[in-house]
Amino acid sequence: YGVNPDIIQIIPHGQIVFRDYGKNYLKKKLELQRSLVLGSYGFILPNKGIRENIEALAIIKKSVTDVLYLVCCARHESSVSAQYLAECKELVTKLGLESNVVFITDFLPNDESIVLLQCCDVLLMTYLPSPESASGAVRFCIAAKRPLITTDQPIFAEFADCTYQIPEADPKLIA
Repeated sequence: YGVNPDIIQIIPHGQIVFRDYGKNYLKKKLELQRSLVLGSYGFILPNKGIRENIEALAIIKKSVTDVLYLVCCARHESSVSAQYLAECKELVTKLGLESNVVFITDFLPNDESIVLLQCCDVLLMTYLPSPESASGAVRFCIAAKRPLITTDQPIFAEFADCTYQIPEADPKLIA
């Protein structure tokens, strides 16, 4: 593109560090008396795999009846986000998971988001193929210091050594 390569610098995406409060302490404080708490984070959009996670939850619930899925996914300004949220809520109702799924769709301050993520036993970033090149949401999940399942997507390639990667967002694989 005619830019002198000697002046180009790559600046890695930053990583915020938060205090780890401990999931058991936070579960007690927030009155989440569940034996398994799962969570997702970011914007609620079709490529984020939330529907697939809900389908996986139905499978998990067969052996862990009190499982809870915290969908900490803010509504995006696009109408696609609102439609996807409605579809996800409809799926929750269809599968009878109303007492197992909580949607938190406000854009929360960082310290509130991290507390919700630290309540979780496992975090899910099970994206479908995505044109995105970097994820701020996955960095918050990493900062929460909880086990993290991602799909084997280029957006998560730099985290392959510190996450459990599954080949695709298939509900059986997620479960």
